[in-house]
Amino acid sequence: MAQQEDICISLKSQIKAAVSELAKEMGLFDLEITSNVATPKGNNFSGDVYRIKVSGVRDDGKKDNSNFILKITNIKESESPDCYYLVHAYARETLTYTELFPIFDKMQQENDLSTEEQFRHATYHTGHNKSFEEFILLSDLTQENFKMVDKFEPLDYLHVTLVLKALAKFHALSFAMKQKEQNTFTELAKRLILMKTTEKFKIYSRLTIDMATQLAEDEMSKIRMAVFGETILEKWETMDDPTNMAPYNVLCHGDCWINNFMFKYKDDVPVDIRILDWQNLKPSSPVLDVVHMLSMSTDEDFRKTYFPKVFNVYYENLDNCVQRLGYNIEKIYPRSVYDDHLKEFFPVGLLIVINAFPFTMSDKDKIPELEKFITDHSGSLQTVKFSNRAKNRLRGLIRDYINLNYI
Repeated sequence: MAQQEDICISLKSQIKAAVSELAKEMGLFDLEITSNVATPKGNNFSGDVYRIKVSGVRDDGKKDNSNFILKITNIKESESPDCYYLVHAYARETLTYTELFPIFDKMQQENDLSTEEQFRHATYHTGHNKSFEEFILLSDLTQENFKMVDKFEPLDYLHVTLVLKALAKFHALSFAMKQKEQNTFTELAKRLILMKTTEKFKIYSRLTIDMATQLAEDEMSKIRMAVFGETILEKWETMDDPTNMAPYNVLCHGDCWINNFMFKYKDDVPVDIRILDWQNLKPSSPVLDVVHMLSMSTDEDFRKTYFPKVFNVYYENLDNCVQRLGYNIEKIYPRSVYDDHLKEFFPVGLLIVINAFPFTMSDKDKIPELEKFITDHSGSLQTVKFSNRAKNRLRGLIRDYINLNYI
């Protein structure tokens, strides 16, 4: 993988050309293009993220500048086909911004939704989808005062409710699109289906479940984790197949955790959110995103205080959003089905956390290198080191899953 520095500009002529063309469209000439790392190592599994600053002169002679976010692949051709879903991740994200979001934006305009009622997203400027040379240029949300939060710190209630409300808006639009433009929805969903669960995924999952089992506190927890390991992959395959979720499947974010959110604040209170990184967009039950976020981005104290209240927060907002789009939630996604999905698929959240743990919660200098990790799961996992805080976070999640009878 290339070093994270200005070489992303000097080595990728197509990126520089795209940035230059975009700047000229914005009325900037005599350009100076610089870049710096936007996110640290380990924050982006399938690529590197840079902040691009373009300085130039306008027609009236005044100096000006614009900032963009560049996402660029770090996947090598030699790593395919084991990286199949990563190779196509940028195509999925481009599809999200260039095909799906325009449909959603139009639906919101047609229904006269206010700014506060709308699902809002970053602006896509341009990109390149040739395999192993992919990149995407997006608006820099820090220019709109959005901020990321520390991925090691759990979200509090105000942050969680903002995320759930945003997911409700997104899923409501998906449900409405399915009603209004069923053929378009079906076609997009087909293009977004990931590979079926591979044997390598199963091997890796068993290794990470073993790792988590070793971190469990007592023998009873270890026994429950062992039972969990025997059944969870079948449950994952059920949820991963959108035909099993019909007719209640929507387009899901698929990677809904703290590192893919940016928040705007007023007097230190979060008041707005943007969801980032749409590379895992896929058709599934809307519960997938809810479970993913609540399992990955909250802690034991939060769950003890706010479960099951937050389940109601999501569904009530989904109901309101669906109504604003002209549909009846009980006909589209009845509360009884939602509750059944939560009960059946909440265990998937624990698998998601465990599988992501080596990348999301390991010490920064011990995060597995992607290329080595793909070829040697077991060896790479042996090098991963977790802080006591991270271990306790996982132990707390295991305790909650046992106490809530999810496993």
